[in-house]
Amino acid sequence: MIHLRLATPDDSEFLYNLKKQTLKEYITQIWGWNEKDQRDYYKKIFEPDKYHIIQQNGEDIGCLSIEEQHNKIMLNIIEITPEYQNKGIGSKLVKTGLQIAKENNFDIVIVVGHPKYYPRFGFKPAGNWGIKHPFDVPNDVFLALELKDNALKNCRGKVEYPKEYYEAM
Repeated sequence: MIHLRLATPDDSEFLYNLKKQTLKEYITQIWGWNEKDQRDYYKKIFEPDKYHIIQQNGEDIGCLSIEEQHNKIMLNIIEITPEYQNKGIGSKLVKTGLQIAKENNFDIVIVVGHPKYYPRFGFKPAGNWGIKHPFDVPNDVFLALELKDNALKNCRGKVEYPKEYYEAM
């Protein structure tokens, strides 16, 4: 059974290692991986109350971080340890999250994510609507999903993240 719990400061090392296991190859391709820089950056941005630990049968197997902003949801992180990937856990969480977002009248969901994973849920490159990420990320990984018809029709410009996001960069 899958369960979510709020992260605590004690989860910091688990979450850093999870990031390394799941994103190192991707980050290396785009920006390069420097262990010291990655650790320093992670220490700056780690706020336990922004994360949920995904557990299966009491074992920590991943994390989820979602941020609400006005009428949109930013799916910041969904990471599953490699040994639990491809078992439908992430898909179930994404589908459930999208359903909850619709039920709570959110208009759109934005994610920087795998270009082969998120399109299966209906996500498309945000650039299709003239929406840009504040940093230089490939177009195929900056994705958006309309939860209401034409919710992005008149959207243009750069997505705004909380000031803490920029301060950590």
